[in-house]
Amino acid sequence: MRFAATPSRFARLNPRRIGHSGSQGNWWRGCRLRLRPRYRALGHLMKEPIAIPPSSEGRPAVHVRRALPRDADALAELRYAFRLEQRPATESPDTFAARCSNWMRPRLRGDSRWTVWLAERDGRIVGNVWMQFVEKIPNPGPESELHAYISNFFIVPAERNSGVGTQILSAAVAYCRAHHVDTVFLWPTQRSTPLYQRTGFEIPTDLLVLELREGKPR
Repeated sequence: MRFAATPSRFARLNPRRIGHSGSQGNWWRGCRLRLRPRYRALGHLMKEPIAIPPSSEGRPAVHVRRALPRDADALAELRYAFRLEQRPATESPDTFAARCSNWMRPRLRGDSRWTVWLAERDGRIVGNVWMQFVEKIPNPGPESELHAYISNFFIVPAERNSGVGTQILSAAVAYCRAHHVDTVFLWPTQRSTPLYQRTGFEIPTDLLVLELREGKPR
């Protein structure tokens, strides 16, 4: 399987700010998980859903599975909720949902560069994570020729701190191992950084970034 190359933006570094939930300013930091030493240790490919047992409160079990095109509308609603936690929206929920679901639907097909996992409880989608392979230039030695970018990792508030996030992220990491990915990279929020670190992600010290967005202070 071939994957088209995508830009690799990696990380802004500020390790001293980790865990400072009230910090202002530069709180987006890059994390990475290096799979190179163990990239032959293959994980499952999520051919069957994973069931998280019912909670002690008697709620139905959570099922983790690959997302399909039919999930686009629900995932667009999660995307709106996720970004609304970061900054105010400039689009109405309905306008954004229509635009976003139209973007997502073809990217949820089996021939897309994106792979998406979601969690369902009692038929309702309560979380998701998106992953895209990034090609490396071919190497003459025994090295992996793929990186992976993780984005849009969101769990609805009522399901946080219940193990749902760990299950979804573990499914994505297992998929990366199964495809011999070298390094997984992402930009965490302050709240999600501890979860990534428990999964093995680290703040890199050997990457640089140049941000070109308008309005960035110089």
